[in-house]
Amino acid sequence: MPPPTYCKHRFALGLVLFLWTMPFSAAAEPPPAATLTGNWTGTWTDAREAYGHNGGDFTCIAVETKPGTWRASFSLGTTKTFDVELSGRTINGEIRFDTTADLGKFHGVYTLKGTVKEDAFAGDYSGKDELGTFKMTRKAAGKKE
Repeated sequence: MPPPTYCKHRFALGLVLFLWTMPFSAAAEPPPAATLTGNWTGTWTDAREAYGHNGGDFTCIAVETKPGTWRASFSLGTTKTFDVELSGRTINGEIRFDTTADLGKFHGVYTLKGTVKEDAFAGDYSGKDELGTFKMTRKAAGKKE
């Protein structure tokens, strides 16, 4: 049987080697894929000076319908809901959108440009006589408002 100090040194050397290689193996794992799927909450802001940069709260529920395409339901208050198909592509770990959506006869065609990175969804919108920005965060599972 080897002397106790020999075993202690072997154990210490093994522990040091294990801890030294841990950061390298963790760094080799790819980051989780960005996704729009989920529940979002945030604010929109009108960028036009004439409207005093007004805005408000809104929510979004998004479901992936096929790779790179989501069906997003945006709700402003309890009375307005807009369903939009968003197409995006993943670049450097984030999803980038540049989508045109027809919101009906009254609202017309809107362009949405934005990004999803981890739990942040932000961008710009423009439509018939409208221009603004939005910022949203992913709602935690089970969180009620």
